[in-house]
Amino acid sequence: MITDAKLARSYRLLMWGALIAILTGCRGDLPPVETWCDVAAMDGTIALLPPAEGTGGIIDTTTPTFSWAYTGECDVSEFGIIVSRYPDPLYTAIREDVVPSPSTGTYVGEGVGEVGPIYSWTPDASLERGHVYYWRIRANSGLNEGPRSEWRAFKIGPRCHIGTPLEPVQLYRPGDGQFVESYPVHFMWSDPSPCYPYAYALQISTRASFPDSETDTYMTQWPDQEVHLDVCTSTYYWRVRSYAPHSPPVPIEDFAAESPVFTFSIPPGPASCGVPTAASPSSTGVTVTLPAPPLARVLTDARCRSGPGIVYPLLTFVSQGQSFPIQGRNADSTWWWIDRPDGDCWLADSVVETEGNTGSVPEQQAPPTPTVTPELGCWQQLSPNLPNRCVVPCPADVQNPTYCTP
Repeated sequence: MITDAKLARSYRLLMWGALIAILTGCRGDLPPVETWCDVAAMDGTIALLPPAEGTGGIIDTTTPTFSWAYTGECDVSEFGIIVSRYPDPLYTAIREDVVPSPSTGTYVGEGVGEVGPIYSWTPDASLERGHVYYWRIRANSGLNEGPRSEWRAFKIGPRCHIGTPLEPVQLYRPGDGQFVESYPVHFMWSDPSPCYPYAYALQISTRASFPDSETDTYMTQWPDQEVHLDVCTSTYYWRVRSYAPHSPPVPIEDFAAESPVFTFSIPPGPASCGVPTAASPSSTGVTVTLPAPPLARVLTDARCRSGPGIVYPLLTFVSQGQSFPIQGRNADSTWWWIDRPDGDCWLADSVVETEGNTGSVPEQQAPPTPTVTPELGCWQQLSPNLPNRCVVPCPADVQNPTYCTP
């Protein structure tokens, strides 16, 4: 045992120095620990950018680029990224620590002092089409892990076509037979279908037979929903039905895909039970019929193209009087992405009349603009009294042609 006070103090300093050397040696890429911030100083410093909700929340790539802004004053050693099939880190699809790279721009938020660099990251692994993903970011400062941002969600298309056969969804939360103690109750499910449905019908009942008088139906386009329960009971039953667009519309009873039935239990008579919620059910004891998607009615025979513009290749012709469901639009709604049984294509707004609510139609990412190589012609005088014209294609019998483009 060390009895001399100065010797004991020197020994303690030596031990602390050795500990710091060990810690910094394990992370040789980090500056001394004293230069980093503590966790509390990093709270609320992450602003998530696309991909996120908005314009339907649908993207058309399986390798999206994630962007976020950091508005804090601390030095960041790395960002921790989680991409998950549920807003739950237990079901993580991608988990990666990303060292900050040069920023791709400057973020200016609405609040005072919300200014900071923008960072981006693209995963090496591809995500799956037809699914919803959740993601969030955490800023790490040295050995300190900051709080994570909120979850943000996006969908990977395509949307399901009219009459597409769907697979039953897989229920996730509450689990079958689970005892629930938190309110509102958060329902989540996963959809194995290869496309994204038009809507889901979440049904909750106090009886296993789901009678109309004791069943609440909630319509949502996302595979999760928070619900305040209207009736205080010990056991509930729940299921989800998927809906692909139909024309004409069909009632819930005719939805093609229905999940298994799960049960969950709650404490008897909780104080939160029966509290109204902004996300009120679409029906209580009645049959719900979803509206058909908005339609594009063709006013005159027209060309339907691979993208929103005349520079895109022609895919097919549509005839006057035909109607097609609208499933997307370009940024200024001058072109509509329509759903055809033999393939999607784009129609100009000038040749159609829309029917239904087009305000909810999501913006669809356009394919890359094609590089057009004009076909060459040659100058010819078709008549002695007429000027030369550019004839395409150039006739084979023309000698020493002077080439031109129309």
